[in-house]
Amino acid sequence: MVLELPRFQRFTKTAVSDATFRLSDVDKWVAYADIFIYDQSAYLGDISAQDIYIIKDDIYEIPYPVNLTDIFIKNYGAGLNTRVVVAFLELSDKQLKRLAEGGGLALR
Repeated sequence: MVLELPRFQRFTKTAVSDATFRLSDVDKWVAYADIFIYDQSAYLGDISAQDIYIIKDDIYEIPYPVNLTDIFIKNYGAGLNTRVVVAFLELSDKQLKRLAEGGGLALR
């Protein structure tokens, strides 16, 4: 049996306006994600509401499969441009197919 591990990746986004923004503009299914908030505090949520307050220099952990396009961030206040770093384990095509079929997530 071949061990199929998800790939570790990271990316950074900076809020250059006070508009709500999507973490990823393309579907990016991950097994696990850490969202680091730097420079300024921010709000995190979905497309309809961003009501999870994250203090600057804090980490928001998502310990289960999620599509990063479903996560939205906005600045805590006007002109407070926050920097967001997302570190995650990306699901392979095989793992995503297994998850979509209701078979749960197994990293092997």
